[in-house]
Amino acid sequence: MNATLQTTLASPEAEQAVLGALLLSRLTLDDVKDVVTREDFFVSGHSEIFDAICSVHAKGRVHDVIEVLDQLNGIDAGGIEYLSDLSNGGLVYGNIRRYAEIIAEKALARRKRLLQQDLFDQLKVIENIADLETSLALADSLLKKVQLQLPPAKMKLKYQLPDGMRADELFAREIVASDFVLPGFVAGTLGALIAPGGTGKSMLAMELAALVAGASVMGDEWPEMPLGEVLILAVEDPENELYNRWGHLGSHLDPQKRQACQRVRVVPMLGQRFDIMNDDHFQALLENCRGKRLLILDTMRRIHTLDENDGGAMALVIGRLEEIAATTGCAILFLHHVNKSATLNGQGDVQQASRGSSVLVDNIRFQMFMVGMTGKEAQTHEVAEELRGQFVRVGASKLNYGPNIGDIWLHRTDGGLLLPAVLPQSPRRSISASKIDLSKEVW
Repeated sequence: MNATLQTTLASPEAEQAVLGALLLSRLTLDDVKDVVTREDFFVSGHSEIFDAICSVHAKGRVHDVIEVLDQLNGIDAGGIEYLSDLSNGGLVYGNIRRYAEIIAEKALARRKRLLQQDLFDQLKVIENIADLETSLALADSLLKKVQLQLPPAKMKLKYQLPDGMRADELFAREIVASDFVLPGFVAGTLGALIAPGGTGKSMLAMELAALVAGASVMGDEWPEMPLGEVLILAVEDPENELYNRWGHLGSHLDPQKRQACQRVRVVPMLGQRFDIMNDDHFQALLENCRGKRLLILDTMRRIHTLDENDGGAMALVIGRLEEIAATTGCAILFLHHVNKSATLNGQGDVQQASRGSSVLVDNIRFQMFMVGMTGKEAQTHEVAEELRGQFVRVGASKLNYGPNIGDIWLHRTDGGLLLPAVLPQSPRRSISASKIDLSKEVW
Protein backbone atom coordinates (compact mmCIF):
# COMPACT_ATOMS: atom_id res chain seq x y z
CA MET A 1 0.00 0.00 0.00
CA ASN A 2 1.49 3.36 -1.01
CA ALA A 3 1.70 6.29 1.42
CA THR A 4 -1.41 8.00 0.06
CA LEU A 5 -3.57 4.88 0.32
CA GLN A 6 -2.18 4.11 3.79
CA THR A 7 -3.23 7.56 5.00
CA THR A 8 -6.68 7.09 3.47
CA LEU A 9 -7.32 3.49 4.47
CA ALA A 10 -5.44 3.06 7.77
CA SER A 11 -4.21 5.05 10.75
CA PRO A 12 -1.33 3.28 12.54
CA GLU A 13 -1.07 6.26 14.91
CA ALA A 14 -4.67 5.89 16.05
CA GLU A 15 -4.21 2.14 16.52
CA GLN A 16 -1.08 2.71 18.61
CA ALA A 17 -2.84 5.37 20.68
CA VAL A 18 -5.78 3.09 21.47
CA LEU A 19 -3.65 0.07 22.33
CA GLY A 20 -1.27 2.20 24.38
CA ALA A 21 -4.14 3.67 26.38
CA LEU A 22 -5.60 0.21 26.99
CA LEU A 23 -2.25 -1.01 28.32
CA LEU A 24 -2.15 1.91 30.72
CA SER A 25 -5.67 1.75 32.13
CA ARG A 26 -8.27 -1.02 32.34
CA LEU A 27 -11.02 1.61 32.42
CA THR A 28 -10.46 2.68 28.81
CA LEU A 29 -11.72 -0.58 27.33
CA ASP A 30 -15.28 0.41 28.22
CA ASP A 31 -14.79 3.56 26.13
CA VAL A 32 -13.89 1.69 22.92
CA LYS A 33 -15.23 -1.87 22.94
CA ASP A 34 -18.54 -0.80 21.38
CA VAL A 35 -16.72 1.10 18.63
CA VAL A 36 -13.86 -1.07 17.43
CA THR A 37 -13.32 -4.82 16.87
CA ARG A 38 -10.22 -6.92 16.22
CA GLU A 39 -10.99 -6.95 12.48
CA ASP A 40 -10.75 -3.15 12.36
CA PHE A 41 -7.01 -3.07 13.11
CA PHE A 42 -4.73 -2.87 10.07
CA VAL A 43 -1.14 -2.94 11.36
CA SER A 44 0.32 -6.42 11.74
CA GLY A 45 0.03 -7.70 15.32
CA HIS A 46 -2.45 -5.06 16.51
CA SER A 47 -5.48 -7.36 16.18
CA GLU A 48 -3.74 -9.96 18.32
CA ILE A 49 -2.81 -7.37 20.97
CA PHE A 50 -6.37 -6.09 21.12
CA ASP A 51 -7.66 -9.67 21.44
CA ALA A 52 -5.25 -10.35 24.29
CA ILE A 53 -6.32 -7.15 26.11
CA CYS A 54 -9.99 -8.14 25.85
CA SER A 55 -9.24 -11.65 27.15
CA VAL A 56 -7.32 -10.36 30.16
CA HIS A 57 -10.10 -7.86 30.91
CA ALA A 58 -12.72 -10.61 30.77
CA LYS A 59 -10.80 -12.50 33.46
CA GLY A 60 -11.07 -9.48 35.75
CA ARG A 61 -7.34 -8.74 35.65
CA VAL A 62 -5.48 -5.54 34.82
CA HIS A 63 -4.39 -5.64 31.18
CA ASP A 64 -0.88 -4.24 31.58
CA VAL A 65 2.16 -5.14 29.47
CA ILE A 66 3.08 -8.31 31.40
CA GLU A 67 -0.45 -9.70 31.53
CA VAL A 68 -1.03 -9.07 27.82
CA LEU A 69 2.34 -10.59 26.88
CA ASP A 70 1.44 -13.69 28.87
CA GLN A 71 -1.97 -13.87 27.17
CA LEU A 72 -0.35 -13.65 23.72
CA ASN A 73 1.43 -16.89 24.65
CA GLY A 74 4.16 -16.69 22.04
CA ILE A 75 2.14 -15.03 19.27
CA ASP A 76 4.44 -12.65 17.42
CA ALA A 77 2.99 -9.19 17.99
CA GLY A 78 6.21 -7.29 18.51
CA GLY A 79 7.23 -8.73 21.86
CA ILE A 80 7.66 -6.97 25.17
CA GLU A 81 9.70 -4.17 23.58
CA TYR A 82 6.82 -3.16 21.28
CA LEU A 83 4.21 -3.47 24.05
CA SER A 84 6.36 -1.27 26.28
CA ASP A 85 6.75 1.27 23.49
CA LEU A 86 2.97 1.37 23.08
CA SER A 87 2.34 1.98 26.77
CA ASN A 88 5.14 4.55 27.04
CA GLY A 89 4.47 6.26 23.72
CA GLY A 90 3.74 9.64 25.28
CA LEU A 91 0.57 10.08 23.22
CA VAL A 92 -2.49 11.87 24.61
CA TYR A 93 -5.16 9.35 25.61
CA GLY A 94 -7.93 11.69 26.73
CA ASN A 95 -9.59 11.42 23.31
CA ILE A 96 -9.44 7.62 23.22
CA ARG A 97 -12.98 7.09 21.92
CA ARG A 98 -12.35 9.39 18.97
CA TYR A 99 -9.18 7.44 18.10
CA ALA A 100 -11.23 4.22 18.15
CA GLU A 101 -13.77 5.82 15.82
CA ILE A 102 -10.93 6.71 13.40
CA ILE A 103 -9.82 3.04 13.38
CA ALA A 104 -13.38 1.90 12.66
CA GLU A 105 -13.82 4.50 9.92
CA LYS A 106 -10.57 3.45 8.24
CA ALA A 107 -11.58 -0.22 8.42
CA LEU A 108 -14.88 0.60 6.74
CA ALA A 109 -13.06 2.54 4.07
CA ARG A 110 -10.85 -0.50 3.38
CA ARG A 111 -13.86 -2.78 3.07
CA LYS A 112 -15.50 -0.32 0.69
CA ARG A 113 -12.32 -0.16 -1.41
CA LEU A 114 -12.17 -3.95 -1.74
CA LEU A 115 -15.86 -4.05 -2.55
CA GLN A 116 -15.45 -1.37 -5.21
CA GLN A 117 -12.75 -3.41 -6.91
CA ASP A 118 -14.89 -6.52 -6.74
CA LEU A 119 -17.88 -4.61 -8.15
CA PHE A 120 -15.78 -3.29 -10.99
CA ASP A 121 -14.61 -6.78 -11.94
CA GLN A 122 -18.13 -8.23 -11.70
CA LEU A 123 -19.66 -5.43 -13.78
CA LYS A 124 -17.19 -6.10 -16.56
CA VAL A 125 -18.34 -9.72 -16.54
CA ILE A 126 -22.01 -8.67 -16.69
CA GLU A 127 -21.32 -6.32 -19.63
CA ASN A 128 -20.02 -9.24 -21.68
CA ILE A 129 -23.10 -11.43 -21.08
CA ALA A 130 -25.57 -11.19 -23.94
CA ASP A 131 -28.45 -12.97 -22.18
CA LEU A 132 -30.55 -10.39 -20.32
CA GLU A 133 -31.98 -12.84 -17.75
CA THR A 134 -28.52 -14.07 -16.80
CA SER A 135 -27.25 -10.51 -16.52
CA LEU A 136 -30.10 -9.51 -14.21
CA ALA A 137 -29.56 -12.58 -12.02
CA LEU A 138 -25.86 -11.74 -11.64
CA ALA A 139 -26.69 -8.10 -10.90
CA ASP A 140 -29.17 -9.16 -8.20
CA SER A 141 -26.61 -11.49 -6.68
CA LEU A 142 -24.06 -8.69 -6.71
CA LEU A 143 -26.48 -6.29 -4.95
CA LYS A 144 -27.11 -8.81 -2.17
CA LYS A 145 -23.37 -9.24 -1.73
CA VAL A 146 -22.96 -5.49 -1.33
CA GLN A 147 -25.73 -5.38 1.27
CA LEU A 148 -24.15 -8.19 3.27
CA GLN A 149 -20.63 -6.75 3.25
CA LEU A 150 -21.46 -3.15 4.12
CA PRO A 151 -22.63 -2.58 7.69
CA PRO A 152 -25.94 -0.74 8.19
CA ALA A 153 -25.65 2.96 8.77
CA LYS A 154 -25.29 3.70 12.45
CA MET A 155 -27.56 6.29 14.01
CA LYS A 156 -25.86 8.66 16.38
CA LEU A 157 -27.96 8.25 19.49
CA LYS A 158 -28.26 10.90 22.16
CA TYR A 159 -28.69 8.14 24.73
CA GLN A 160 -26.92 4.80 24.89
CA LEU A 161 -27.57 1.93 27.27
CA PRO A 162 -24.79 1.18 29.76
CA ASP A 163 -22.55 -1.73 28.73
CA GLY A 164 -23.65 -3.78 31.71
CA MET A 165 -21.91 -6.89 32.99
CA ARG A 166 -21.67 -10.45 31.75
CA ALA A 167 -23.11 -13.04 34.10
CA ASP A 168 -19.83 -15.00 34.19
CA GLU A 169 -18.05 -11.85 35.40
CA LEU A 170 -20.55 -11.58 38.24
CA PHE A 171 -19.68 -15.11 39.37
CA ALA A 172 -16.16 -13.97 40.23
CA ARG A 173 -17.30 -11.20 42.56
CA GLU A 174 -17.36 -11.82 46.27
CA ILE A 175 -20.88 -11.88 47.69
CA VAL A 176 -21.38 -8.75 49.78
CA ALA A 177 -24.05 -8.39 52.45
CA SER A 178 -26.85 -5.99 51.55
CA ASP A 179 -26.59 -2.54 53.11
CA PHE A 180 -29.84 -2.26 55.06
CA VAL A 181 -30.96 1.17 56.29
CA LEU A 182 -34.01 -0.42 57.97
CA PRO A 183 -34.86 -4.13 58.07
CA GLY A 184 -35.53 -5.07 54.42
CA PHE A 185 -34.89 -1.52 53.18
CA VAL A 186 -31.67 -1.29 51.18
CA ALA A 187 -29.61 1.88 50.75
CA GLY A 188 -30.11 3.57 47.38
CA THR A 189 -33.66 2.28 46.94
CA LEU A 190 -37.16 3.67 47.28
CA GLY A 191 -39.74 2.72 49.92
CA ALA A 192 -43.02 3.85 51.44
CA LEU A 193 -44.71 4.04 54.82
CA ILE A 194 -48.47 3.84 54.36
CA ALA A 195 -51.18 4.40 56.97
CA PRO A 196 -54.65 5.91 57.34
CA GLY A 197 -54.78 9.58 58.22
CA GLY A 198 -54.29 10.34 61.91
CA THR A 199 -52.63 7.01 62.70
CA GLY A 200 -49.30 8.59 63.57
CA LYS A 201 -47.14 7.91 60.52
CA SER A 202 -45.32 11.25 60.81
CA MET A 203 -44.38 10.41 64.41
CA LEU A 204 -43.24 6.94 63.40
CA ALA A 205 -41.19 8.41 60.54
CA MET A 206 -39.53 10.77 63.03
CA GLU A 207 -38.66 7.82 65.28
CA LEU A 208 -37.26 5.91 62.29
CA ALA A 209 -35.07 8.91 61.50
CA ALA A 210 -33.81 8.91 65.10
CA LEU A 211 -33.16 5.15 64.86
CA VAL A 212 -30.98 5.57 61.75
CA ALA A 213 -29.12 8.41 63.49
CA GLY A 214 -28.43 6.24 66.57
CA ALA A 215 -31.20 7.37 68.92
CA SER A 216 -33.64 4.47 68.86
CA VAL A 217 -36.66 4.24 71.16
CA MET A 218 -37.65 0.92 69.55
CA GLY A 219 -35.92 -1.27 72.11
CA ASP A 220 -34.55 -4.51 70.69
CA GLU A 221 -37.38 -5.05 68.21
CA TRP A 222 -35.17 -4.32 65.22
CA PRO A 223 -31.56 -5.38 64.72
CA GLU A 224 -28.82 -2.78 64.81
CA MET A 225 -28.14 -1.07 61.49
CA PRO A 226 -25.26 1.13 60.30
CA LEU A 227 -25.84 4.72 61.39
CA GLY A 228 -25.92 7.76 59.14
CA GLU A 229 -27.33 11.19 58.43
CA VAL A 230 -31.04 11.70 57.77
CA LEU A 231 -32.90 14.45 55.94
CA ILE A 232 -36.62 15.00 56.57
CA LEU A 233 -38.72 17.17 54.27
CA ALA A 234 -41.71 18.05 56.46
CA VAL A 235 -44.11 19.31 53.80
CA GLU A 236 -47.35 18.77 55.73
CA ASP A 237 -46.99 20.07 59.29
CA PRO A 238 -46.37 23.58 60.71
CA GLU A 239 -43.03 24.31 62.26
CA ASN A 240 -44.39 24.57 65.81
CA GLU A 241 -45.78 21.02 65.66
CA LEU A 242 -42.38 19.76 64.56
CA TYR A 243 -40.81 21.36 67.65
CA ASN A 244 -43.43 19.69 69.84
CA ARG A 245 -42.91 16.23 68.36
CA TRP A 246 -39.16 16.32 68.64
CA GLY A 247 -39.51 17.70 72.16
CA HIS A 248 -41.58 14.68 73.19
CA LEU A 249 -39.05 12.34 71.59
CA GLY A 250 -36.15 14.12 73.28
CA SER A 251 -37.75 13.63 76.71
CA HIS A 252 -37.32 9.86 76.23
CA LEU A 253 -33.67 10.02 75.14
CA ASP A 254 -30.54 9.99 77.27
CA PRO A 255 -27.85 12.67 76.62
CA GLN A 256 -25.88 10.39 74.30
CA LYS A 257 -28.89 9.68 72.08
CA ARG A 258 -29.90 13.34 72.06
CA GLN A 259 -26.40 14.09 70.80
CA ALA A 260 -26.81 11.43 68.08
CA CYS A 261 -29.82 13.35 66.72
CA GLN A 262 -27.38 15.92 65.35
CA ARG A 263 -27.32 13.57 62.36
CA VAL A 264 -30.96 14.42 61.58
CA ARG A 265 -31.88 17.59 59.68
CA VAL A 266 -35.55 18.58 59.59
CA VAL A 267 -36.58 21.02 56.86
CA PRO A 268 -40.05 22.63 57.36
CA MET A 269 -41.59 22.93 53.88
CA LEU A 270 -45.26 23.67 54.54
CA GLY A 271 -46.38 26.34 52.07
CA GLN A 272 -43.16 26.21 50.05
CA ARG A 273 -44.87 24.60 47.02
CA PHE A 274 -42.06 22.12 46.54
CA ASP A 275 -42.49 20.09 43.33
CA ILE A 276 -40.25 17.14 42.52
CA MET A 277 -41.12 17.57 38.81
CA ASN A 278 -39.60 21.06 38.84
CA ASP A 279 -36.02 20.72 37.58
CA ASP A 280 -34.61 23.25 40.04
CA HIS A 281 -36.40 21.64 43.00
CA PHE A 282 -35.31 18.19 41.86
CA GLN A 283 -31.65 19.21 41.55
CA ALA A 284 -31.68 20.94 44.94
CA LEU A 285 -33.06 17.83 46.63
CA LEU A 286 -30.55 15.60 44.87
CA GLU A 287 -27.62 17.71 46.06
CA ASN A 288 -28.95 17.74 49.63
CA CYS A 289 -29.19 13.94 49.61
CA ARG A 290 -25.49 13.47 48.92
CA GLY A 291 -23.89 11.87 51.95
CA LYS A 292 -27.27 11.12 53.55
CA ARG A 293 -28.34 7.63 54.54
CA LEU A 294 -32.07 8.27 54.56
CA LEU A 295 -34.46 10.85 53.12
CA ILE A 296 -38.01 11.00 54.51
CA LEU A 297 -40.69 12.76 52.47
CA ASP A 298 -43.75 13.69 54.54
CA THR A 299 -45.90 13.24 52.50
CA MET A 300 -45.84 11.98 48.90
CA ARG A 301 -49.02 13.85 47.96
CA ARG A 302 -47.33 17.15 48.92
CA ILE A 303 -44.28 16.90 46.67
CA HIS A 304 -46.01 16.90 43.27
CA THR A 305 -49.13 18.24 41.58
CA LEU A 306 -49.90 15.27 39.30
CA ASP A 307 -52.84 12.87 39.44
CA GLU A 308 -51.87 10.07 41.82
CA ASN A 309 -54.33 7.72 40.08
CA ASP A 310 -52.53 8.17 36.75
CA GLY A 311 -49.96 5.39 36.37
CA GLY A 312 -47.90 7.29 33.81
CA ALA A 313 -47.74 10.40 35.98
CA MET A 314 -46.77 8.41 39.07
CA ALA A 315 -44.10 6.57 37.10
CA LEU A 316 -42.53 9.96 36.37
CA VAL A 317 -42.58 10.93 40.04
CA ILE A 318 -41.19 7.58 41.18
CA GLY A 319 -38.56 7.78 38.43
CA ARG A 320 -37.31 11.11 39.73
CA LEU A 321 -37.03 9.79 43.27
CA GLU A 322 -35.27 6.66 42.01
CA GLU A 323 -32.76 8.82 40.19
CA ILE A 324 -31.93 10.64 43.42
CA ALA A 325 -31.60 7.34 45.31
CA ALA A 326 -29.45 5.72 42.63
CA THR A 327 -27.23 8.78 42.21
CA THR A 328 -26.61 9.47 45.90
CA GLY A 329 -26.99 6.04 47.51
CA CYS A 330 -29.55 7.55 49.87
CA ALA A 331 -32.60 5.45 50.74
CA ILE A 332 -35.84 7.39 50.23
CA LEU A 333 -38.94 6.70 52.33
CA PHE A 334 -42.10 8.55 51.38
CA LEU A 335 -45.19 8.72 53.60
CA HIS A 336 -48.51 7.99 51.94
CA HIS A 337 -52.15 7.29 52.77
CA VAL A 338 -54.02 4.01 52.34
CA ASN A 339 -57.09 3.89 50.14
CA LYS A 340 -60.60 4.20 51.57
CA SER A 341 -61.54 0.60 50.83
CA ALA A 342 -58.55 -0.77 52.74
CA THR A 343 -59.32 1.53 55.66
CA LEU A 344 -62.99 0.54 55.86
CA ASN A 345 -62.27 -3.19 55.47
CA GLY A 346 -59.35 -3.31 57.88
CA GLN A 347 -56.87 -4.22 55.14
CA GLY A 348 -54.27 -1.52 55.65
CA ASP A 349 -51.59 -4.18 56.05
CA VAL A 350 -51.90 -5.60 52.51
CA GLN A 351 -49.54 -4.61 49.72
CA GLN A 352 -52.13 -2.92 47.50
CA ALA A 353 -53.63 -0.83 50.32
CA SER A 354 -51.66 2.20 49.10
CA ARG A 355 -53.87 4.98 47.71
CA GLY A 356 -53.66 5.86 44.03
CA SER A 357 -51.95 4.08 41.13
CA SER A 358 -50.44 0.64 41.66
CA VAL A 359 -47.18 2.15 40.36
CA LEU A 360 -46.72 3.60 43.85
CA VAL A 361 -46.36 0.01 45.07
CA ASP A 362 -45.03 -1.89 42.06
CA ASN A 363 -42.16 0.50 41.35
CA ILE A 364 -40.74 0.62 44.88
CA ARG A 365 -38.71 -2.00 46.71
CA PHE A 366 -40.05 -1.69 50.26
CA GLN A 367 -43.34 -0.82 51.91
CA MET A 368 -44.15 -0.47 55.61
CA PHE A 369 -47.69 -0.32 56.93
CA MET A 370 -49.17 1.09 60.11
CA VAL A 371 -52.69 0.11 61.22
CA GLY A 372 -54.76 0.59 64.34
CA MET A 373 -55.77 -2.30 66.57
CA THR A 374 -59.00 -3.98 65.51
CA GLY A 375 -61.70 -5.12 67.90
CA LYS A 376 -60.75 -8.75 67.29
CA GLU A 377 -57.09 -8.02 68.00
CA ALA A 378 -58.08 -6.19 71.17
CA GLN A 379 -59.90 -9.31 72.37
CA THR A 380 -56.94 -11.52 71.50
CA HIS A 381 -54.53 -9.32 73.42
CA GLU A 382 -56.97 -8.58 76.26
CA VAL A 383 -57.09 -4.85 75.58
CA ALA A 384 -60.13 -2.91 76.74
CA GLU A 385 -62.23 -1.46 73.92
CA GLU A 386 -61.78 2.11 75.13
CA LEU A 387 -57.98 1.69 75.08
CA ARG A 388 -57.39 -0.10 71.76
CA GLY A 389 -57.08 3.24 69.93
CA GLN A 390 -53.76 3.70 71.74
CA PHE A 391 -52.18 0.77 69.90
CA VAL A 392 -50.89 0.41 66.35
CA ARG A 393 -49.35 -2.49 64.51
CA VAL A 394 -46.34 -1.85 62.27
CA GLY A 395 -44.88 -4.24 59.71
CA ALA A 396 -43.75 -4.66 56.11
CA SER A 397 -46.21 -5.49 53.33
CA LYS A 398 -43.57 -5.48 50.59
CA LEU A 399 -39.97 -6.66 50.91
CA ASN A 400 -37.78 -7.23 47.87
CA TYR A 401 -34.65 -7.76 49.92
CA GLY A 402 -34.05 -9.60 53.17
CA PRO A 403 -36.33 -11.57 55.50
CA ASN A 404 -39.43 -10.15 57.14
CA ILE A 405 -38.82 -9.73 60.88
CA GLY A 406 -42.55 -9.68 61.60
CA ASP A 407 -44.96 -7.09 62.98
CA ILE A 408 -44.51 -5.08 66.16
CA TRP A 409 -47.07 -3.41 68.43
CA LEU A 410 -46.54 0.19 69.45
CA HIS A 411 -48.30 2.14 72.21
CA ARG A 412 -49.20 5.79 71.65
CA THR A 413 -48.13 7.80 74.72
CA ASP A 414 -48.34 11.46 75.68
CA GLY A 415 -47.58 13.76 72.75
CA GLY A 416 -48.26 10.94 70.28
CA LEU A 417 -44.88 9.25 70.81
CA LEU A 418 -44.95 5.57 69.80
CA LEU A 419 -43.12 3.15 72.07
CA PRO A 420 -42.90 -0.66 71.97
CA ALA A 421 -45.66 -2.46 73.87
CA VAL A 422 -45.76 -5.88 75.51
CA LEU A 423 -49.24 -7.33 75.11
CA PRO A 424 -50.77 -10.42 76.70
CA GLN A 425 -51.20 -13.30 74.23
CA SER A 426 -48.83 -11.59 71.78
CA PRO A 427 -47.03 -13.96 69.40
CA ARG A 428 -44.10 -11.57 69.43
CA ARG A 429 -41.20 -11.99 71.83
CA SER A 430 -41.09 -9.86 74.98
CA ILE A 431 -39.26 -6.57 74.76
CA SER A 432 -36.25 -6.13 77.00
CA ALA A 433 -35.52 -2.44 76.40
CA SER A 434 -37.79 0.64 76.43
CA LYS A 435 -40.57 -1.52 77.88
CA ILE A 436 -44.17 -0.47 78.19
CA ASP A 437 -45.38 -3.25 80.43
CA LEU A 438 -49.15 -3.17 80.14
CA SER A 439 -50.33 -5.29 83.05
CA LYS A 440 -53.85 -6.51 83.70
CA GLU A 441 -54.43 -3.59 86.10
CA VAL A 442 -54.32 -1.18 83.17
CA TRP A 443 -57.37 -2.74 81.64
